[in-house]
Amino acid sequence: MNVDSIKRVGTIAWHLIGIAVFLGMVIWAGSHVAIIFPPLVFAAALIYIIDPFVDQFEKWGIHRLLGSCLSYLMVGAVFTVIGMLVIPIIADQGSQFVDRFPMIVEDASVVLEDLTSQLPGDVTLPTLEEIGEWLGSSENAGLIGEQVGRLGELTLSLFEWLVIILLVPVLALYILTDLPKSREAAKGLVPGEWRDEALFLGGEVNNVVGGFVRGQLLVALLVGIAMSLGFLAIDLPFWLIIGLLSGILNVIPFVGPWVGGLLGALAGLSSGDPSKALYAGLIAIVVQQLDNHVVSPLVMRVVVRLHPVVVIVALLAGGQLAGLLGVLLAVPAVAVFKVLLGHWWRTRMLGQSWQEAREALFESTTSPVAERIKARTEVGTDESQDSDDAAV
Repeated sequence: MNVDSIKRVGTIAWHLIGIAVFLGMVIWAGSHVAIIFPPLVFAAALIYIIDPFVDQFEKWGIHRLLGSCLSYLMVGAVFTVIGMLVIPIIADQGSQFVDRFPMIVEDASVVLEDLTSQLPGDVTLPTLEEIGEWLGSSENAGLIGEQVGRLGELTLSLFEWLVIILLVPVLALYILTDLPKSREAAKGLVPGEWRDEALFLGGEVNNVVGGFVRGQLLVALLVGIAMSLGFLAIDLPFWLIIGLLSGILNVIPFVGPWVGGLLGALAGLSSGDPSKALYAGLIAIVVQQLDNHVVSPLVMRVVVRLHPVVVIVALLAGGQLAGLLGVLLAVPAVAVFKVLLGHWWRTRMLGQSWQEAREALFESTTSPVAERIKARTEVGTDESQDSDDAAV
């Protein structure tokens, strides 16, 4: 191994150690101020949804503050119309669920007993009376008391989330109003020789995160509609509630259809018709396959460009590190890390210029930001060449 190879290995090692130390410091600092992240994360998501409307209003000569308020009103009007159409059905199904809950439990128990009676061996299910005796036994009283004692913690958590929900639109409004000034201020902090490279990377990161937020919401909407219509077609009890829950949970990739299928199967069993449980499971499988192989690839893969295995591993790691918030942030965080790591490897390890690294990225993406920067660079190169020709 020659001297240059040894230097290259040493450079790579020190870079990797530096990245690991930096990430460790960020995680350590973040764990001590974790309360600030949920409102900032959800405010950022809201900004990615509303900012295109605010930018369009600004092009029409409307001040960003007024444009932000108009965008809020537009989004609120859309949700109001949807609520007027959906809430009466949800309220009716919720009332039916409360009224029928004892019957649902009894019917589900009968169906399960019939199914288990057909299985080989002696399989028995506990009755409601046996469950009541188990809950009232002395050895389980302490366990139940411990769980009840956590109601205070649950109440505190609900209060914190209520505060977060109230803070999110306020934070998003302030950030939306001052967004151009913030961008210019951030641009001014970057040295001139690095500015174009930083703008390109910032644009790519913004495109990945914004595309993920908007794309995942679109996918969740499509999954919720598909599940609801499928359950309606088989006349499943509580079809809209289960379908909407499936769509909401699909904000976490791959989760919605599976949860919807499980709840749909339980609702089918409670109706006394086991075939509805089977049909509900089949609908969930069909929607899940369409989501994985048609909808998500079309909407998401162009944006985040991650293999499904990487997505699953990222979700598991995010959940282990930061719970629900980690699950929500895992995929965009990995996508951003991929963009930054790929650029760093080509420019710092392979010795390419950032323009060469940019061209390699252009070959694997159709990013609007990348295309605009590429077109701007090509125009600038052509103008420079014309100037040189004129000078000659």
